[in-house]
Amino acid sequence: MIKMDAKKDFVVGLDVPPTAEIIWNDPDAEEEWGSIVERAKTLHYRLEYEMVKHKKRKCATLHISPRNYDKDIERILSDGLVWLPIQRTKSYTGFSHKHFPVDELDMNSNVYGVLARNLEDAEDFRAHSMQKKVNHKGIGKLLGFPKCCSGFFVEEWSNGFYDPVYQSALKSKNVKEIGERHIKIRPHIATHQMMRYVGFRLTSHFPCSLDCKDSIEIGKVWYDLAKKIDPQGLRALERILTLPGRWEVLHGVAVVVTEPFTIIANSIPTKEKWVVEWDEVDTY
Repeated sequence: MIKMDAKKDFVVGLDVPPTAEIIWNDPDAEEEWGSIVERAKTLHYRLEYEMVKHKKRKCATLHISPRNYDKDIERILSDGLVWLPIQRTKSYTGFSHKHFPVDELDMNSNVYGVLARNLEDAEDFRAHSMQKKVNHKGIGKLLGFPKCCSGFFVEEWSNGFYDPVYQSALKSKNVKEIGERHIKIRPHIATHQMMRYVGFRLTSHFPCSLDCKDSIEIGKVWYDLAKKIDPQGLRALERILTLPGRWEVLHGVAVVVTEPFTIIANSIPTKEKWVVEWDEVDTY
């Protein structure tokens, strides 16, 4: 099977700005799935916070906007948590592999920071983030990522793959070659990151493979907490993540196609089209 090589397979200098859109494939699909999509797409964001609050992980990342900083800070303090700022950044929608630093805050900016249960963990996270060379493994440990997956991410990031969907799929045991630069896999909802651009994800890390046992084990913690705090939201997310689908990337744009909707987002700047497809998704 063909492996991607950023040096020869990327368009040099192309970096598509952050974007993420859901496009309905027909009006009937929107009528059937609209409420499900709305219910599912905010669950992961809520889980990130609740996993720290419920002592399931040490840290989480959290952006705070000038629009609601007072409410966010009050909630954090009321829950007995701490938050430290790391970077002022321009606001964006969707996926980005970097921040867009700003000096002054306005309504089009926010502050990227770390949420933790104690100041020591928050300071450790911030120190790892502000080094000249970011310590991704140290950050991954504080975020509760499997060691194997943190190592995978660091390696792929250093190779230029800041959105390593294809790389993760290629390392899966059940991967099948369909054609040149086209593979088929069977992910688990805990490792399914192909729709994360618009918020559809259970866990928050890139798995080293789509059948990573450690990711599936950690994912069960996320799953059980989701069932506890928002069972309807979990059912909605599970319906979406178990849809058959197809992820493809070309010229910095990822297109994720399912029967009811298509997702358009920025991604890695490939010269040719690379495809990952799946018919079935395992769950708990």
